[in-house]
Amino acid sequence: MSKQTIVIEKCDICGKEVSTKSCIVPVRWFTEQTEGRMVKPYIKSETLDICNECFEKLIVVSATGAQGYNTFKIRE
Repeated sequence: MSKQTIVIEKCDICGKEVSTKSCIVPVRWFTEQTEGRMVKPYIKSETLDICNECFEKLIVVSATGAQGYNTFKIRE
């Protein structure tokens, strides 16, 4: 008897079953991670599996420039 493993990729943000890419992103946490109690918000990098649609929404800083003379803006 042979076994077959089926891998289903789901986006960690929207939950859709689509092709994802693994990305390290800064996340703003509002709870501590042992019992889920509310805490002062903090930022921690997390590795998430993200679909292309959510990835486009996630990247909100845009940049233009060259040779160290750059302009950064928050995308609308």
